[in-house]
Amino acid sequence: MKNVSNNFKKVIKNGGPFYSYAKVLFSDGSEITLNSEDDFAISDNGYSESGGDDLPLGSALSKTITLSLFNEDGRFSDYDFFYSQITLYTEADLEDGTQERINEGVFYVTSPVATGEVIEITAYDAMYKANKEFTSQLFYPATARNLLLEVCAFVGITVADAHFKNEDFQIQSMPEKTTARKIIGYIAQIAVGNAIIKNGSLSIKSYDFEPLRDVTDGTLYCAGMIAGEGLVGIALAILAVAGVSLDISGVANFGNIGGVVLMIIMILTLLKFSLWKKKKA
Repeated sequence: MKNVSNNFKKVIKNGGPFYSYAKVLFSDGSEITLNSEDDFAISDNGYSESGGDDLPLGSALSKTITLSLFNEDGRFSDYDFFYSQITLYTEADLEDGTQERINEGVFYVTSPVATGEVIEITAYDAMYKANKEFTSQLFYPATARNLLLEVCAFVGITVADAHFKNEDFQIQSMPEKTTARKIIGYIAQIAVGNAIIKNGSLSIKSYDFEPLRDVTDGTLYCAGMIAGEGLVGIALAILAVAGVSLDISGVANFGNIGGVVLMIIMILTLLKFSLWKKKKA
């Protein structure tokens, strides 16, 4: 949730209009400002968020923007956008004659940009920094919290809040030859949520399954599970009772079936049974 003034809320209620505004900080320290009326447009589907897979939980989500700069007169031709930082804002004209801007985040240009009459720029939020191989130096077992702090320090991403759901979960072993981003996603799964970049820092966003108690009359959604809550907690509990151990990547110690896949199958099965039970009742 973003903090905005009451006047801005009125603009939202009236359906806009809204405009885009951006500040570009180049690698040499120089800076320019851009407005959507004269300088650029956000390309179709040019503001998106993706975790790189289709899993509902346990993703390290990354936001991407694609800007089209109007360069018919060549005013941007001498700028090198490679390695630049773009701070994007949503702007609105208020009824008192002033403008208000909402910070949508800082994005990094990680590839060379070709010049032309229209300059297309694609930039990513700080999650891109985690797309590198990572090997933990902690002693195991280690807590999910300590591993998150280690991996974020390694890639240079600040942590918005060092505390999150199930932060004391004990990770028994650390897989080798994996990326920092995958590790962050695994930790987010332990926290029953996803990892996002918010205001330039990493935050674990956990989901609350408590409202689903009414759907299952409390049969499947209950508090106090060993790690997580609701169906995710029950799935982890079943794994523990069955003697199936998981490493940080969710790989079980039997066969080649990933613990993540097994967990999702159990969740869907339990949910289907619960809804059937509700309907039958």
